[in-house]
Amino acid sequence: MRGSRLSRRGWRRPDMSRFRDYRDIPEESRAQIRQVLMNDWDPIGVNDVPEAADEYDSYIADVYHLLSSEASAGKIQRYLFQVVSERMGMSPPLELEQMRPAAEALKRLQLKN
Repeated sequence: MRGSRLSRRGWRRPDMSRFRDYRDIPEESRAQIRQVLMNDWDPIGVNDVPEAADEYDSYIADVYHLLSSEASAGKIQRYLFQVVSERMGMSPPLELEQMRPAAEALKRLQLKN
């Protein structure tokens, strides 16, 4: 699959050709995902900084794709962990289990397509 890669933890980056820009995702869905990422995930602790409201927007398209492809909470949890440990390079990284509340909150969203 073009643009995909397999990480050490088995998460395959989704084909983002359908969502080249997160603005292609319905605004209501973007807002819902943004809220969960900021309030339930927030690995760098910026949810109380108004200027950082868009801090995690670069992950919205991936999350939207996972949700619209009916990925399991476990797959979303592994994706969030991969972002924290590999993309953000947090040291020491958070634990995989710490991603569960955000993954479950994302799965509960009722997104517009």
